[in-house]
Amino acid sequence: MGGQSREFEILNMNINTTIKNKKLAKIFTLTGLSLLFTVGVIYVQAFVWQGPATAPPICNSVLNPGCNIPINDTSTNQVKSGRLGISTSSLLANETLAIGNGFAVDELIAWGDSALSISTDGTYVGNPTTNISGGLFIDGSTTVKQIKTVAGTSAGVCADIAGKLVQCATPPPPPGTPVVTLTLNGISGSQTSTYIAPSNSSLAINLSQPVTVAWSTMNLGGGVCTASGTSGWSGTKGATGGSESFSITKFGENTFNISCIKNGATKTATATLTLSGTRTYSIVASYDFTVPQNINSSVPYTVKVWGGGGGGGGNGTGASTNRCGGGGGGAGEYRLATITLNNGEVFSGGTGIQVGAGGSPGTNGPSGLNGTSGSNGTNSKFLSSVTAKGGSGGHNGQGTTSASAGGAGGTGGTGGAGTTGATGQNGGCDTVNGNGGPGAAPNNGNSGGGKGGGTLQPVAGGMGRVEVSW
Repeated sequence: MGGQSREFEILNMNINTTIKNKKLAKIFTLTGLSLLFTVGVIYVQAFVWQGPATAPPICNSVLNPGCNIPINDTSTNQVKSGRLGISTSSLLANETLAIGNGFAVDELIAWGDSALSISTDGTYVGNPTTNISGGLFIDGSTTVKQIKTVAGTSAGVCADIAGKLVQCATPPPPPGTPVVTLTLNGISGSQTSTYIAPSNSSLAINLSQPVTVAWSTMNLGGGVCTASGTSGWSGTKGATGGSESFSITKFGENTFNISCIKNGATKTATATLTLSGTRTYSIVASYDFTVPQNINSSVPYTVKVWGGGGGGGGNGTGASTNRCGGGGGGAGEYRLATITLNNGEVFSGGTGIQVGAGGSPGTNGPSGLNGTSGSNGTNSKFLSSVTAKGGSGGHNGQGTTSASAGGAGGTGGTGGAGTTGATGQNGGCDTVNGNGGPGAAPNNGNSGGGKGGGTLQPVAGGMGRVEVSW
C-alpha cells in the first residue's frame, strides 16, 4: 500500500503541474498578444504622414535645383496654384503655362476669358510654323489672325457651316442646299459691251444683240425656277438647268434674274450686261439722225465733232532765181460735248449731221507768177448743238524774181468752245522750186491741214468727222 500511495502522489503532482503550466501558457499567450497590439498601435501612430509645418524653403533653382518641389509623375491628378514652365528657362510676365520646343500636348483647354497664345518661339501669337494636329477647343473670346495650309499658303480665317476654322474662301454649300448660277455668254456677274452701229448711215438704229443665257442648279429636284429682269427675259425655266439664245434690244443696263424655289426656300442668281452704242460719220455729206428709242434709261450722249482742215497754198515760180513754196493749211476745230436727247426723236432735212470737207489745195504759179492760196475747210456739226469750224487754207507762195518769202501758213479753225486747230507752217524759198510749208498736225486725231506746194503740188486739208456714243 505504501508503494501505491507514492505512485499516486507522483501522478497527482504531474497533473497539477500540467494544469499550472497550461494556465501559465494561456497567461503568457494573452500577455504576448496584448504586447504585440500595443507595439503595433505605437508603430502605426508613429508613422502616420503629416504635412510640413512651414512652407518649403525658397532657394535658387540654379544653385540648388534639389530644393524644387517635384511634379507628381503618377496617375494621380495634381493641381498647381502657381505658374508652370516646362522645358523653358523662364516665364514671361503674361505666361501662366509655357511649354518649350520638343514637347507634345495631347489636349489643351482654355476656359473663361483667359487668352491662349500658341507659338514656337514665345514671341509671336499664331506663328505660322505652329502645328496643332488635333482639335483646339477654346471657351471664350478668341482672335486668330492667320491660318496656314499644309502646302504653305496663308490666308485669313473663317468658320465653315459646322464651325470649323478654315481658310477664307467661298465655302462649298452644305449637302442638300439648293444652288443656282447664271451666266451670259459664259460670264457670270456684271459685264459691259459696245454695239458699233453701221457708220455713215441715216437709218434708225434697231438693236438686236444676241446673247446665250445659261443657268445651272444643284439640289433642286422638284423645285420651280422663274426668269425676270429688265432685259425682257421671262417665263418658267427648267429646275435642272439649261441655256437659251436671247436677243438684247435695249441699250443701257440689261439685268437677267432667275429665282428658284424648293420647299419654301428661294435661291436667286443675277447676271448683268450694260450695252453702250456708237456710230461714226467720216464721209463728207449730210445725214438724218434718229435718236435710239430702245434705251433703258435716259443716258447722256457724248459727241465729238471735227471741222475740215484747210488746203495747202501753191508755190510761186520765179523766172530764174528765188522760188517760194506755199503755206500749209490750218487744222480744223475739235469740239467735245455731252448732251441729252429724247428717245426716238428724229432730226432730218439738214438739221441732223454734217461732215465738213477739207479745203482744196491751191495751185503752183507758172514761171514768174504767184501760186494760189488753199481754200478753207468747211464746218462740221451735230444737230444744232455742236459745230466745229474748218481750218484756213495756206497762203500762196510768191513767184517774182525778187521774191524773198514763201507763202504764210493758214490759221487753224477757231470759234466756239472747241480746241483751235494749229496753224500751218510758212513756205520757204530756194533757187529750185521752193519748200512747201507743212500743214497743221491733226487736231485730237483728225482734220489736219494740207501741205503747201513746193517741189510737189499742194495737198487738200483733212476731212471733218462726227462721232456719237451713248
